[in-house]
Amino acid sequence: PWHTLLQGVRSGTHDIGGYPGGYWTFDLLVVALALVLGVWVVRRTRPAFGVYTWLSLVFPLTLIFADRPLMSMPRFVLPIFPLFWALARFSERFKAHDVVVGMSAAGLALIGSLAIAWLPIF
Repeated sequence: PWHTLLQGVRSGTHDIGGYPGGYWTFDLLVVALALVLGVWVVRRTRPAFGVYTWLSLVFPLTLIFADRPLMSMPRFVLPIFPLFWALARFSERFKAHDVVVGMSAAGLALIGSLAIAWLPIF
């Protein structure tokens, strides 16, 4: 998983303004957010939820695809429900509910526009 993360950071920060760079940057942002929220899950919830979260994150990271290291990670992160608990607690604690809803709406608009244009998303 460390090699996959390193390659994902390299590709996600390399070509930000170019055509394929946006996909890699999106993958990197989703994985970074999931890792940060995963730390919260381990610290604040039952151990079973922490194990579920980290196994769900680490397993896909062990299967690297050379051209796009973090490919499909946004899709694999969606079923990890303790991450959404952490995100809800974060938005509640820091009064950032509107920010979280706005970022979710922006992500939905981005992914929706890519799907409508028949561009590959994951």
